[in-house]
Amino acid sequence: MKRLVDTVLGLLFAQVCCVRGKDVTQSPPALSLQEGASSTLRCNFSTIADSVQWYLQNPGGRLIHLFYIPSGTKQDGRLKATTVPTERRSSLHISSSQTTDSGTYFCAVEHSAPQAPAASTQTPCGAQPLLQPQSHSEATTGHLQCLMLLTYISTVLTTDTF
Repeated sequence: MKRLVDTVLGLLFAQVCCVRGKDVTQSPPALSLQEGASSTLRCNFSTIADSVQWYLQNPGGRLIHLFYIPSGTKQDGRLKATTVPTERRSSLHISSSQTTDSGTYFCAVEHSAPQAPAASTQTPCGAQPLLQPQSHSEATTGHLQCLMLLTYISTVLTTDTF
């Protein structure tokens, strides 16, 4: 009996989030590929970003940080992230997809707010901030001064066919 495993990348729902006029959009809206195939998830934003972070929420609900990438390309095994801030885009390439890639992928775009106090940090679409300054003094040093746009990119589902 031959085991066939299909990996399906699908968008749970289309979402565009805004913080002070800054949009983040994602693509593709849906993609289907067989295990072992490759795919690229894209994140586009309406303003130049300071950095982009990629996350995976696995089926058990655990949020896994994949990449922090201000610009350029970083690779970790079969995953490769590229950010081109001047072109307002980032991508996550998954090569040789496996069932362990299952989950929901997120793109977080960081935009500096140099003079904004911690209390004025806003989060789009009613989501909770991923990063919270522990004190006002930390926020004024610039370590956590950012606006984060968090958007669903894709959900990876696996199905087994015998």
